[in-house]
Amino acid sequence: MSDNGQEKQVLFEIKQLCKSFGPTKVLDHIDATIRQGEVVVIVGPSGSGKSTFLRSLNLLEMPTSGEILFEGKEIRSIWDGEKGDYYFSVVDVIGALTDSSNPRKYWSVLKTRLKKEGSEVTTNCSQLKMLAPDGKIRLRDAMVTKDIFRFIESIPSPKAEPMKMWLANLGSERIDEVFDPEIAINRAVNYYRNKGYSDKWVESRLKGILNRNKLTDIW
Repeated sequence: MSDNGQEKQVLFEIKQLCKSFGPTKVLDHIDATIRQGEVVVIVGPSGSGKSTFLRSLNLLEMPTSGEILFEGKEIRSIWDGEKGDYYFSVVDVIGALTDSSNPRKYWSVLKTRLKKEGSEVTTNCSQLKMLAPDGKIRLRDAMVTKDIFRFIESIPSPKAEPMKMWLANLGSERIDEVFDPEIAINRAVNYYRNKGYSDKWVESRLKGILNRNKLTDIW
């Protein structure tokens, strides 16, 4: 609750989140709600999935199943390892930025307008298979990060800047870590140090992760 007694806005809503690495299930149908201004603490023993849960929130890890809603809206994405970039669902971005009751129609009208204006945004749009709300796999218009940035500029919305910041952070972190995994390791080490853990504890923690990965390979 806020200071005036009103319920705070929901930033993240997690529904039935699952994440598996091979046969090892790390997150098992997690439900959670995180509201604006809240301080949320995630506790648990080493290897319980705390880091995987946090990385799933900003899509540094792609969930096996479940939903992660940003301000009540799901933004579906697909990571292209060859291109080193995300593809984002255009309709989902529209739904998150606007109050449209029909984002697909909004996109249809906007696409026609952009084509008439000679915009290159529509020509850089690809169709990829994504999970639809009805549980079926359907083709959806999608754009890579840089094109989504340009696309957002064409939508008048007060949410545009926060959305661009979120996308920029998401993309840059994921790409940097792909080309230099040491960045992710250093970030983890600094995180634990800032939490007050000793270097001996951090070393033990990293060795534990390495040993679990070895066991996963064997399984």
